[in-house]
Amino acid sequence: RAVLELHEAVSAFSTTEVEPSLGVSVSLHSGFATGIILLQRGKVDLRDGTYPATGGAVNLAARLAAVAVPGEILCCNDSAARMHGLVECVP
Repeated sequence: RAVLELHEAVSAFSTTEVEPSLGVSVSLHSGFATGIILLQRGKVDLRDGTYPATGGAVNLAARLAAVAVPGEILCCNDSAARMHGLVECVP
């Protein structure tokens, strides 16, 4: 749900603030994956949003985000299976 809400918020901000003043639109492209991640102890900084994470799920999510077009949210098959019935997933 968080990624959906983030996309909706950015779209609304673009429509009401960015497009009228700058004449361009702003959008996100996102990817996420289910799996184990590792966070480096002592390296998380909540003030600047730094979360040094590693793992297969992090790498897969980054690759999915890299190929997503503006406004698109891509997820791995495991994530899609876990969300079955909660959101519409299109293969």
